[in-house]
Amino acid sequence: MTVVRALYLTSVEAESGKSVVALGLMETLTRSVSRVGYFRPVIRAGDEADKRIELFRTRYRLDQSYDESFGVTSDETRDFGGNHVDPALVSRIIERFRRLANRCDFVLVEGTDHLSASKAFEFALNAEIASNLGAVALIVLTAQDHAPAQVNGALTAAIDGLGERGVPTVGAFVNRV
Repeated sequence: MTVVRALYLTSVEAESGKSVVALGLMETLTRSVSRVGYFRPVIRAGDEADKRIELFRTRYRLDQSYDESFGVTSDETRDFGGNHVDPALVSRIIERFRRLANRCDFVLVEGTDHLSASKAFEFALNAEIASNLGAVALIVLTAQDHAPAQVNGALTAAIDGLGERGVPTVGAFVNRV
């Protein structure tokens, strides 16, 4: 029996409420797991530190450096687009994740924020990363300005897309209902 050591939070669009779900999950994890880590595969490039990483590291007193908390920056993903996920990019992310995971009992992974021009590329990237991590996925959706059929369709498509890459979905949160 394989023990799952990573939970991958993913969404199908921006502003789904994924970070709020991540905070709630981390509250629970830090109460029941000795060594918890937090990892973001892709962060926005820039001169300032990622605010979510810093929030998680300080709020939950995580035993990890800032540099151990992410895979690559958005600048490093710009050369790739469409539905093509470059294996070298995924390898860099996985390598950085494993360095952190080797010191943790469990790692909460918060997927990308869907801020690029291609939502299809970001979903494919998240699915590919989750698959390579051996993680299970938790999908976060927003119902704001969406009909119930749209939310159901997005959830079904996300579950199917993850399943095609061998990533089991353990649940879904629908925010802003």
